[in-house]
Amino acid sequence: GKLENVSAIATGKLTLEFRSVSEGSTYADAEGRLVITTPTVEITEPKEKVAFLAVENLITIVVKHPLTGNGIEGLTVEIITPTRADPVEVGKTDSNGKLIFGIVPLQTGTIKVLVEGEEAGEISIWVGLKISVASEIEKDNEVTILVTTRGGKPVEGATVKVDGTTIGTTDANGEVKYKPTEEGSITITAEKEGYYPAEKTVEVKKGAETPGFEFVGLAIAIALIALIYRRRK
Repeated sequence: GKLENVSAIATGKLTLEFRSVSEGSTYADAEGRLVITTPTVEITEPKEKVAFLAVENLITIVVKHPLTGNGIEGLTVEIITPTRADPVEVGKTDSNGKLIFGIVPLQTGTIKVLVEGEEAGEISIWVGLKISVASEIEKDNEVTILVTTRGGKPVEGATVKVDGTTIGTTDANGEVKYKPTEEGSITITAEKEGYYPAEKTVEVKKGAETPGFEFVGLAIAIALIALIYRRRK
């Protein structure tokens, strides 16, 4: 006979016992091999496989059948964190083989992801930098760029660049000044050794124009005409 369409949800040894289908039949020796492969596990979010310290991170994993590509439902997902050596269950995969869960890391290191007890991937924990500045700024107007951790603590000594050119390092308050001289889109980055870098895109708009000499002269002329007109009345 033939055995087909066998699905396994865990790796290991599989024992098969062949029973007779009719009374009076005898057992017969059988030779063969049944290979059990592990499911395909992908950490889809975060794409960089990085989680940030002291803030909530949403982790998304997808478990699929290695041959059909279909999601596998009901598999137990656990994690091991730097603060706890024992696996902690975070949920089970849904009908699409997907599980989304949140975690707030309290220590840098590595998060290990396990599916049905088998290690399936890792996520690194970093102290992440964050750039705070308006999404739109004005040309020729000085702005303050604030660099903090993702948890909100100012970071001193971070190197700040605009379109790859260094504009300075942050002070004790995590601040650095910048005056854009051209309109358009710019990319601001912040980096410091031991921290995960940050990046933000900002649009530089045309600033409000200051009245020029001709405008001031015209305003004075109008004022004089009005004054003369009043005196004549």
